[in-house]
Amino acid sequence: MKHVRTVRSKLLAIVALCLVPTALATLVLSIAVQREQRADLANQMGGAERAFNAQLDDDVTTLSVAARLIADDPDLATEVRTGDRVHLAGHVADFSSVFPHVRVELLDAKRVVVASSDRRERGRALKGDPGIERAFAGGSFEGLANGDRAHGYELAVVQAILPGPAGAVRATLRLDNAYLDRVEQKIGMKLALRTGHTIVAATTDHPEPLASLEGARDFRDAANGRRYALATFVPRRLAADGVDAVAAYDITELTRDERRFLVYRLLVLLGVALVAVAAAAYVASRMHASVSALARALPQLAARKYELAVVVPTGDELQRLAESFNTMLAQLKEGELWRRALGKYLSRAALDAVKRGDLKLGGTTLPATVLFSDIRGFTALAEHMPPERVLTLLNRYFTEMVACVFAHGGIVDKFIGDAIMAVWGPPQGAPDDALNAVRAASAMRERLATLNVEFAASGFPQLKIGIGIHCGPVVAGNMGAEGDDFTIDDVAEPAAGAAPHSGAKMEYTVIGDTVNLASRLESATKELHADIVLSEDVYRLVEPRVEVELLSRLNIRGREQAVQVYRLVALRPPPV
Repeated sequence: MKHVRTVRSKLLAIVALCLVPTALATLVLSIAVQREQRADLANQMGGAERAFNAQLDDDVTTLSVAARLIADDPDLATEVRTGDRVHLAGHVADFSSVFPHVRVELLDAKRVVVASSDRRERGRALKGDPGIERAFAGGSFEGLANGDRAHGYELAVVQAILPGPAGAVRATLRLDNAYLDRVEQKIGMKLALRTGHTIVAATTDHPEPLASLEGARDFRDAANGRRYALATFVPRRLAADGVDAVAAYDITELTRDERRFLVYRLLVLLGVALVAVAAAAYVASRMHASVSALARALPQLAARKYELAVVVPTGDELQRLAESFNTMLAQLKEGELWRRALGKYLSRAALDAVKRGDLKLGGTTLPATVLFSDIRGFTALAEHMPPERVLTLLNRYFTEMVACVFAHGGIVDKFIGDAIMAVWGPPQGAPDDALNAVRAASAMRERLATLNVEFAASGFPQLKIGIGIHCGPVVAGNMGAEGDDFTIDDVAEPAAGAAPHSGAKMEYTVIGDTVNLASRLESATKELHADIVLSEDVYRLVEPRVEVELLSRLNIRGREQAVQVYRLVALRPPPV
């Protein structure tokens, strides 16, 4: 079997052996694709009922809005009582221009139509109509207007005109051919409504013989030669009247495409088989040269994949490729471990600076929002707890609080004992930095409440925090002391006889008056008896989105003027 021990010879054998299975796979794939298309079609037809019911519900909501808008007019009750037909007609005309497909009728206390968007309805008495009577008794009605078959099936909403009730507003939408045509444009299916075997409304070009079909899943229309998939269902709002619906979806092109694609696949397979046999020898020779070159080059690559390749003892170039890959992998994995370790000790901005090689001291003035959070009375709490439990408590607390900061786009600059300093803005700010900082503070408050329940169950003390937030210019950049350049290997194993390295320590952080004031605001939460305090500058940026309590002005050391602060009460929902 020596003649099949190379990649070239194995590829030639595989090409020859795969022709028959590929032909079978093509046929199986065609059948699977056809079944998948049929399943998708079945799901689509099954969704016709949900889509139609949702449309009916939306239309009832529209009718309710139309009726309520008219009924809430403060002058309407007086105009109905006095029979002011001119103004009543004006109301109807105004709302008909907004809802052109809705028939609006105004009725007086005697249940007589005094104004209507349909002139034929004026003067008509509707006394005894269940929907009208229910509105006069309870204030409103919505549902199927099933008391008047002469007008066909209609969705109706009746709203009493108060006080009184002085009358009523009835808004109706007729379920006719035009309505179904509009629904078809939204759900992409032809529709018909029927009672028994009689079609009462249908979309344009809906296959009429469907009225006599029961339980059929598809139908071929002899009139136009088209084939339709069918779904019969009972609309929820029409069920009481014995009305059902038939949805039809044109699948003529789908069935034609299924047959055409099968033929295309078989022809393509035949062509591929002929070309493959002719090109296999040439491709195999090229692959042999390419794989051999790749095996020699792999130790030099910096591919970042860290799962060991299984070395199959094939005795050819593929085995050497796997062995070279694993050799390279051991070197890359060690580097990745250092990168992950740095990620745990450095902030995101500092890590980005390391990746860019930007390790020089210096900073840039940038706008930022700074948040300081501190656990109240933590020193007293820690005095009565073993160090191990203190560390467990802090780690659990920090994990949740940091998650709140990260979830709202912030960067944790540093931990100061039990305090957290978080920054929004550097190295690249966003318009909502201040609002995101306030959102993070609110999330920290909510998460701490849940966390305290867990602490109580585990025997830990309950924590209270104070948060101060301020925004303004800061100096952001690398702060610290420069020293000699050295590598990780120099730290782990210093070269024999090498001079000691000078002390070098850098940290990407922000400094300035903005940071100091945010820290002072956090400290002031104790005397203000507030858990979250915002500065005036922050409040002006987030005012539409927060509910606050105005607190007293604070005298901050080093500032000539007192600082106005606010306690965050709650976040307001975003405007609709």
